[in-house]
Amino acid sequence: MPHLRGYSALRRGRCSTPGCIYFITICTADRVEVLTCDDIGASVQAEILCMGSAFVWNVRAFTLMPDHVHILAELGNLLSLSQAVARLKAKTRTALLARGARWQANYFDHRLAASESIHPVLLYVYLNPYRKNLVKASERWPWFYCHESEWSWFKDCLTQDLPEPAWLL
Repeated sequence: MPHLRGYSALRRGRCSTPGCIYFITICTADRVEVLTCDDIGASVQAEILCMGSAFVWNVRAFTLMPDHVHILAELGNLLSLSQAVARLKAKTRTALLARGARWQANYFDHRLAASESIHPVLLYVYLNPYRKNLVKASERWPWFYCHESEWSWFKDCLTQDLPEPAWLL
């Protein structure tokens, strides 16, 4: 079997299983930094949450970065994973185009095994803006969302809802 590169490598082995938890990363084309602009951020955030209300997925957490979004979600049974991502991109396309941006053609996903803890992934999603120096350790990142079922235990890992300084080394 030839070595797959680029988008072909991303699609190889991709499956879509309702009830499984996925870690999804979607980037803007050419890594244009627009997702944390208030209008676009609000549009993307609203659609991610709307898709949760519509039972497309059960969003556990997400964070918007300037040029990508990380989503931790349990896939529902209404749409496949690729259809869910396509819906998010389609519903937020107008907002991105208004700023001269668009979504990258593909996305990255990792399906968590049933035995795999979501804690490390949730921690990664939460810490990403801090590790990229987009926000000070003493401030909250405004584009992070965590569902109350995860927040109820995850907040106990934090100090006043902020990361431990040692995590940022």
